[in-house]
Amino acid sequence: MSKAETILERLEMVRKTGSSKWIARCPAHDDGTPSLSVTEIEGGNRVLIHCHGGCGALDVLESIGLDWSALYQTTKTDTAHCIGLIKTKKPLTT
Repeated sequence: MSKAETILERLEMVRKTGSSKWIARCPAHDDGTPSLSVTEIEGGNRVLIHCHGGCGALDVLESIGLDWSALYQTTKTDTAHCIGLIKTKKPLTT
């Protein structure tokens, strides 16, 4: 099962909007109209999620029982870096 499929199977009102793109109800807020975009990139190795209602990615993931590893392959260093960014509110740089 791909990373996107793992996320999509936990969402409601999922609709495909393009190649490797879906929209669904955001599980992190009372979403009457689907506002969560899900996009699969890098051949299915990474997933981008964006709530157009303003929910954070971690809020969305936690509301469906997942964590950052649902979006991409992580190492301990990557996870520690993400946690550090969240705690210090530094912007993610590449």
